[in-house]
Amino acid sequence: MHTEKTGHRALRCPVCIMKGVVLLVLVAFAAVSFIPVSVLEIRAEKTGKTVFARLVSPGDAVCVGYTHSVEFCPVRDYFTIDEELRFVLRETTFSSCNTGLPVSLAEGETFHVEEGCFRIAHMNRVEPALSLWVDEKYGNTLEIEGDRPIELPALAGNALLSIAVKKMSLAAYARLRAGIYVFAKGIERYGY
Repeated sequence: MHTEKTGHRALRCPVCIMKGVVLLVLVAFAAVSFIPVSVLEIRAEKTGKTVFARLVSPGDAVCVGYTHSVEFCPVRDYFTIDEELRFVLRETTFSSCNTGLPVSLAEGETFHVEEGCFRIAHMNRVEPALSLWVDEKYGNTLEIEGDRPIELPALAGNALLSIAVKKMSLAAYARLRAGIYVFAKGIERYGY
C-alpha cells in the first residue's frame, strides 16, 4: 500500500516507465533495422573493401564522367537505376569521335551534334554492375541524382572499382557505412 511518508510507488513508477520506454525504443530500432533498402556500393577490387555506399532508389540518375585516355576529351555516361537494381545507359556525350569512342548506333538510338559535343541518346543498354579503372589523371567522377560529383580516385587511389546497387537491410547498410568510416580514418591516419 502506498503511503505519503515512504512514497515507494512514486519512486517505482518513473523507473517502470523508463524501462518501458527503453524497451519500446529497442524494439522499434530492431524492427526498423530489418527494413530493406537499395544501396549503391563502390568496392576497391584489389582490397575487396567497400569505399563508398549511399542509399538510392530505382529511377535515380547516375552519371559517370572521365577524360578519355587516348582522345583526352571529356566523356559522360548517363545511367538510370532500373527496378532490378541494374544500370541502364541512357545517353553518352563526348567531344571527339575517334579511337575508342562510339561510332555506331544500336536500334532506336539517335546521334546529335550540339555545340561541338557529340551525343548518343535514346540508349537502353543494361549493365548489372560497372567496373571502372580510375586514375587521377583521367578525372573519374560519379554523380548520383544531381549531387556534387564524387572524385573516384580519392576513394581508393588509382584502382579498379566495382559499382553495383544491392538490396540489404537498413542494419547492414549502417554496418557498411560504419566500416567505410573506420577504413577512411585508417587511410587518413596511417596511409593505408
